[in-house]
Formats: sequence, C-alpha cells, structure tokens
Amino acid sequence: MTSKEILQYPDTQNGSPAELADQWLVYLSSGQASEAGQRAFSQWLQADPANHSAYTDAEQLWLDLGFVLMHDDQGEMHDKSAELTAVTDDAANDAPADKFTKRDSNSNWLVAAAASVLLMVSLWFSQPFFTAPPAAVDYISQVGEIRQIQLPDNSVVTLSAASHLQVQMTDNARLLTLLKGRAYFEVAKDSSRPFTVSAANTSITALGTAFDINSTREGVDIAVTHGIVDVKAYLDEAHTQAIAGENVYAGQQIHSAKQGKLSAVKALDADNKLSWKSGRLAYQNEKLSVITEEINRYRQQKIRLVSPVLQNKRITLSLPSDQTDLLISAIKASDTVIVTQTATEIVIDYAI
Repeated sequence: MTSKEILQYPDTQNGSPAELADQWLVYLSSGQASEAGQRAFSQWLQADPANHSAYTDAEQLWLDLGFVLMHDDQGEMHDKSAELTAVTDDAANDAPADKFTKRDSNSNWLVAAAASVLLMVSLWFSQPFFTAPPAAVDYISQVGEIRQIQLPDNSVVTLSAASHLQVQMTDNARLLTLLKGRAYFEVAKDSSRPFTVSAANTSITALGTAFDINSTREGVDIAVTHGIVDVKAYLDEAHTQAIAGENVYAGQQIHSAKQGKLSAVKALDADNKLSWKSGRLAYQNEKLSVITEEINRYRQQKIRLVSPVLQNKRITLSLPSDQTDLLISAIKASDTVIVTQTATEIVIDYAI
C-alpha cells in the first residue's frame, strides 16, 4: 500500500459545504491525495456554487492564519486557490489531475499540524459568537401567601398573594416582569446593571431603591419608599411607544392608567400603602372594584361585584388579610344589596 492510499478522501454525501470544504482542504494538503480523490474533489467543487464558495473561504482562513498551503520540491510556496480553476478544467476533461504538487517528506509534518489547527479553528468559528442570556426564572405565590425572595443580585422581593414575577439577570441589565399581582422591591445597588420592572403598559427603573408595584385591572400603582425611580407609561403592553414619563422620589406615589396616562405625583401614606406586607389590607377612599380585586388574592371563594355603581363606590377600610369576609359585612351594612353564594364566588349586586 502506497502512502497516497492511506488517507481516504471525504464522503461528499455526508456534511454541509462548509464541513466538507474543511475536510477537502485537509485531505488535499496531506500529501496523500490520490488521483481518484482529486477527481472526486473536482466533481464536488463543480456540483454546487456553494461548494466552491465554502472551499475558497476555508482556504482563505488558512492563509489568514499564516499556514503554508503548498511546497514544491524546491520549497517554494504555492497558493492552492490559484489552482482551483485548473483543477476544475482538468476534471471536466476527465484528464489526470496532477496539479497538486507533491510535498517533500520534511514538509508533511508542518502541513499535518496546520491541518489539525485548521480543523480546531473551523470548529471555533462555527460556534455562536455570543452567549445566550440566562433563562428567565418565575416566582409565583399562592392564594393567601406572602412570599419573600432573594434574587441572585442580592435584591429582595416581597411577593404579595396570588402574584407572578418573572426575573432575568444579564451581564448589563436586571429585567423583571410583574405578570400578575403585587410586589415590593428592595433593590441592591449596581450602577452597571439597571433594575427594571415591567408591569402591563408601564416600566419602572431604579439603580438602588425600594418601591411597591400593584398591578390591577385599573392600571399600575407605584409607591417609592427609598431613592428614585423612573416611571414610563407606554401605549401598549409590548412597550413599543413611550407616551409619558416621570421621576418619582421617596415618599411619593403615582398611578399609571391602562391608556398610558400618568397621574400627578402624590404624597405617600406608607403605613396604609404597605400594610399588606405585615398581613393587613388598608384602603383610604379607594374604589370597591380595586379593593375586591386585591382581596380576592387572599380568598379561594372570590368576590364579584355586579353593578357598575357598586364597583365604582369608594370606601375606607382596614382589615386583616385572613379575615376578608369583613368586607362583605361592611358592604351589607352600608348598602341595600343582594348577596348570592356559589362554590367559587360570592356575587354582590344592588337590590332592585
């Protein structure tokens, strides 16, 4: 068996143009290319323009890395890319393909080493040039459960009952989405990674602060206890167009309506606004629909208000989060209502 028969030429039926181009370049540079292999290479090269392009790219990569492509017996270097046309013509005429000059034995080790490096470099270049960001992590609290979470950046989140928070930490950003419910955020300072919470059509960004977000059917309420947050209201929940923005400071609160309108900044009554963290729900002149929506996070049997008049009625109320039936008693005491119960609901409507 001669040395030219040791190395088998590539199987052209198995591999992409780029993969086969690397294999052909290694084979043709091995000093063991047979005439049959050279003819197979010419046929592969002509079969598809993508093959020719892939081989040219692979050869150029080798040249860029400074490897010797060919040496004749006198040690002069030849660029194999200049011979592609000649080899193709020879194959088309079914003539012996002898354009690939035989290396001297002393140069074979260099080509073999270069071929190995080429394969490794080709594999490296075939990998993505970026690292996919970490997957988002979901934190969910159950009905009636208040859950405290320490995030990987050492920020602390207190998640209200029946709430859903999604968190994604990257090298240059901390991205959170309050998909449902309410949460209080104590943000660890990291000026290189802004901390942004999205809720419905609103985004809230802070560098190091503490704030409360309550997402309801009415919109998003933001209350700041420490530091400053940048609140932006968008036209839609995809956040494609910001239409309002406001800086909110410690001791202030703001409401972002579903339509993207921000309310005026108001003074914060932190004792009432954040009492939910300690198991008490307190409301000052609040719409009954907003109150029942939050109270339902603590109830298996939900409260449903039928009448729009009843929904828009404003009341002041404070009750333990585990005694929400007190709301029903309060409604009965102040209005003439009809209360109907099912296994899953308590339906309240005005008596006609």
